[in-house]
Amino acid sequence: PKPNTIIYNTLVSACERGSRWELAFCLMQQDCLLPDIFTYNALASACKQGEQWELAVISVDEMKRAGFEADLITCNTVISACQEGGQWEQALVSLHCLAADGFEPDPLSYTSVASACESRGRWQPAAGLLQRLLRASLQPTAPTFNTVVSACAAGKQWNLALWEVGHMQRRLCQLDSITFNAAMTACDMGALWVAALRMFNDLGAAGFVPDEVTCTGAVGACSKASRWRRVLQLLQNMRLDHVRIDELGYAAVINTCRALRLRARTLALLDELRWSGL
Repeated sequence: PKPNTIIYNTLVSACERGSRWELAFCLMQQDCLLPDIFTYNALASACKQGEQWELAVISVDEMKRAGFEADLITCNTVISACQEGGQWEQALVSLHCLAADGFEPDPLSYTSVASACESRGRWQPAAGLLQRLLRASLQPTAPTFNTVVSACAAGKQWNLALWEVGHMQRRLCQLDSITFNAAMTACDMGALWVAALRMFNDLGAAGFVPDEVTCTGAVGACSKASRWRRVLQLLQNMRLDHVRIDELGYAAVINTCRALRLRARTLALLDELRWSGL
């Protein structure tokens, strides 16, 4: 490449690191600049850093008009920009273009698009992306599964969320605390108390300590299913493990005590709630 290309690549890369997308675009307008694929990749990244997803997409269009082919780095940058901007449809389009241009999307590509879908409550395309990834013989990562589980839980597809967790286990994919908490949220929202207790036990067997989200989810699932004794048992376990209970957990426990007509316990919990500042 000519010296001016090297210099401009350095300048555009500096704009990328400094999130100066406006300056990066100004540099690209210079007549003396002979951009290459590295220049355009740096420009797309600068737009992403500056939260300008539309300009990131435009930078790829400009690249193609200049006779360059977008590579995996370019497309993942644009997909990530769309994801951070909540533009799930454009993220899907970018993924499709990546495959149409002859490049194989990687797990990061799928995870970013699934995350964009999850942020907008679009569980169907998120679940579809996981199936597409598997058909491509790629190994899903824990973040990919976690995103799909969260999307299904948010979309009230609680059984599907739990099925995906089981799918992770069958594929020997390492579950983490995010997986368990996403699954527990699904159990809570769907009143799936049996699954919640099983997940609670699996958490301990996997070497994780239940946190506030895990315990509140288990308490909520049992409370919604009117499994009052289970709620009190979980509360006792939380105290033994020194896990803090939030306002939703307190509400579930208080409803339990009222249902069991445990007036003294209810009053004690209300006092505890006031002292905790919730």
